Amino acid sequence: MSPVSGHTVLVGIDGTEDGRRALRYAVVEARRRGDALRLLHVTHETMMVAPMMPYIPEPTVRDVASTMLEQAEGRAIGWGLDPTELSTVLSQAPRAAAFMENLEDVSCIVLGTRGSRARRLLTGSTTTSVAAHSPVPVHCVAPSWDGDRDELGRVVVGVDGSDITNDVLDGAFAEARCRGAHLEIVHAWEPAGEYDAAITRRTLEQDWDQAARSFLTKTIEEVAGPDPGVAWTLSLQFHRPVAALHDAAAAADLLIVGRRGRWGPFKLSLGSTTRTLLRTATCPVMVTPVPRHPGEDAAGGGSR
Repeated sequence: MSPVSGHTVLVGIDGTEDGRRALRYAVVEARRRGDALRLLHVTHETMMVAPMMPYIPEPTVRDVASTMLEQAEGRAIGWGLDPTELSTVLSQAPRAAAFMENLEDVSCIVLGTRGSRARRLLTGSTTTSVAAHSPVPVHCVAPSWDGDRDELGRVVVGVDGSDITNDVLDGAFAEARCRGAHLEIVHAWEPAGEYDAAITRRTLEQDWDQAARSFLTKTIEEVAGPDPGVAWTLSLQFHRPVAALHDAAAAADLLIVGRRGRWGPFKLSLGSTTRTLLRTATCPVMVTPVPRHPGEDAAGGGSR
């Protein structure tokens, strides 16, 4: 199957169970897309951070890192990847920067989210930083992802009706088409307070549903075209967006959320909805950047 974009899937390797899970997911994606696979490992800093901590010589660090990459290569080949489509990169740059420096021909980045509940409350700085700044989609693979489980054939995408909706939908249709999956398009809205919700729910919910359905259906049909090659449904929920997306993703192979594309160091951070979903979603989450359109205020905007 032809690639969604680019020619290489880039995956972060760190020797942990989270890294091995990301590797297996990346192998599946590379084979699905017809892409090559690039394994990236960033060596640990060797400076002492406390008086009692031992100094680890740099050659030893490199040897450990090289062994880690060799083992990851063996796993990827064992999972069915053609060895000729496999390459490795050993970097000493800061972790997030290392990914930004190795994006040539890359269609997407794959990272494993942290496995322990306590640690996930601070969803890794590497994952959030890369997802916030990458110019290509970033797939964040949840600990609950099971490479042995049959796929459900369902992709969920969240849209908010803003100016980035068309671009997010375009990427979502491409992903669903690549997977041969059904696309569920979720739009959710709820008044901003308990009093507002209690007072306005009865009068607003029906009007909101009709207006949103009409607007989004027209938008979806324009993006999909007359023959999209993907079956899709539109789900409107009078609910908090983060809760609606979390629930919808419970039975999905992939959850897609958009992020405005002002990438680059310190240019932006992920929105609260995306950060929460990276911590809590039970399926992989794809954070897809949306380029800034000509004439849009470079200092304005934000992310989901």
